[in-house]
Amino acid sequence: MRVLLDTNVLIDYLTEREPFFESAHKILMYCKSGKLDGIVAAHSISNIFYILRKYYTNKERREMLLAFCDIL
Repeated sequence: MRVLLDTNVLIDYLTEREPFFESAHKILMYCKSGKLDGIVAAHSISNIFYILRKYYTNKERREMLLAFCDIL
């Protein structure tokens, strides 16, 4: 099954935002294992990079998003 992941799902996961972190974690683990085919809109990548500036350095954000690109 192919699922489009909303920007907020990825932000919930990356910032461990409650009460949504656990659900976001499960979805991403299904994508990583191949049980789901996760996709993300191209504009979400730049939005996430911008939003996460409060939490992570530029280098950390780039590494996170590149890891997501490998999974999704």
